[in-house]
Amino acid sequence: MIKQAKERYEDLDKTQQLRIKQGVVILVILIVLIISYGTKTEEKMQDIAQKNASDVVEVMTDSQLFEQDISDELDEKLNDKQKVIDQQARDIAQLKELFTLQMQNDQQEDLSQNEFNPDTSQAPSFPPSQLQEGDFSQDQALIQPQWVGGIMHEEYEAIKIPISEQDTQKKE
Repeated sequence: MIKQAKERYEDLDKTQQLRIKQGVVILVILIVLIISYGTKTEEKMQDIAQKNASDVVEVMTDSQLFEQDISDELDEKLNDKQKVIDQQARDIAQLKELFTLQMQNDQQEDLSQNEFNPDTSQAPSFPPSQLQEGDFSQDQALIQPQWVGGIMHEEYEAIKIPISEQDTQKKE
């Protein structure tokens, strides 16, 4: 069969032979393209199938979307509140430091004032036996002096002391 095709081909004139050669080349090119296209499409289909298998599509319902939106909003508000709390904690720490510094300064001032001023712990106090009932309470009798501008000011309440009859007779 191949021998017969060769004999017929040789019997044809040169232009017909050229046309047959061109047709065969075109057919070979088409076959190669079809085969390569087929393998590429198979590879592409396999790649697409692998991608589809690896890509899991999560379908969310309206209630799930609503729940997620609320959760996100609450998380955002919680973060904002946490920032405010953190700032307040820093402010409180600073205030504590300032308070301790102020207390130290006050203690130093008290010590320096006690060096230059008389001791106030020796303020006069009256024993309860000297107080008459109805006149004062014990709290009023134990009044501590107050410091005003570096000058000591003491307040005393009048205390009624019973005068014995003998004292009155001597004066007469």
